Amino acid sequence: MIIEFQREGGEEFWLTLGLARTPGRRLDLEEAIIALGISRGRPVSEGFYRYRVIEQESRWRYVEVDRIGAFRPVDRARITQLT
Repeated sequence: MIIEFQREGGEEFWLTLGLARTPGRRLDLEEAIIALGISRGRPVSEGFYRYRVIEQESRWRYVEVDRIGAFRPVDRARITQLT
């Protein structure tokens, strides 16, 4: 599966981070975030990210990564309130 990632850059601006590839046809977000970090040469940092599965949909989904690298899904309305 190929997943595209972007990082929240403030004021509704998103920075493109790149693509991550995971084996199989199921979405494993943790595996995708790790793959993204490996492809960039460093783990993803704390903040808000959005992602979409290239082969399946164009709808963005949102996730927050905390300072220890754990992540949790969030909805777009919450991101808008926090930024």
